[in-house]
Amino acid sequence: MYSRQLLTSRLTKKESLTSCYYSTRGALGGGFNEEDLRRWFIQETSNIGNEQRRNRTRRINSVINETTNSNDEVFADMFSHRVSPTCATWLDGRPHPSSEMARAYFGSSRFAPEHVIMRPFFSQHSSLPPKFEINTKFMVWDTKVVSPYELICTWRMPSSSIHGCTMVGFDPMSRKVYHGNCLSTEWISSARFLLPLHEKYAQFLMHGMVNHLEKLSTHKN
Repeated sequence: MYSRQLLTSRLTKKESLTSCYYSTRGALGGGFNEEDLRRWFIQETSNIGNEQRRNRTRRINSVINETTNSNDEVFADMFSHRVSPTCATWLDGRPHPSSEMARAYFGSSRFAPEHVIMRPFFSQHSSLPPKFEINTKFMVWDTKVVSPYELICTWRMPSSSIHGCTMVGFDPMSRKVYHGNCLSTEWISSARFLLPLHEKYAQFLMHGMVNHLEKLSTHKN
């Protein structure tokens, strides 16, 4: 958990320089933890449902009810790792730290096999974006929240109700980077037995992001 008061002063400074880039000071007001990420994901899912209801009033009511009743089954996790002082200073000094983290996450060698497998199916958005901004798309991921130290992408499998979100964050005070995920009820219902494997893979990818950031900070200092 980071100090919101101390971090706010840093956010204000960064946002004053690039106010058009950020949509928010962050979605996880209580800190980088799985429960706040879970709440955000449920709210985001509800917002999507409300939009669908406006567009398809005759068909959406049953879907909304199912979504609302199944929120308790939404799975969330959050992992963290403390980076080196050199890496923390470099990352905090970047114009867009959260974008750097997203690029390190999706651009790491540990994510490469997943990228190779998915790339033929999502050729339109298969290249790693030079910068993650609101509505930036990368394969199945769609960027929804971007603040200086926090970025959240939602994803949905094609022709499926299975969806979730991927989050990266940075606390410059503690030098910790964070990685969190949410998985929809549909995913849990069909593959609950895979949750331990998912958690190990999430930590594997987080360490890939950390390794990538450490290399960048060393090479560019």
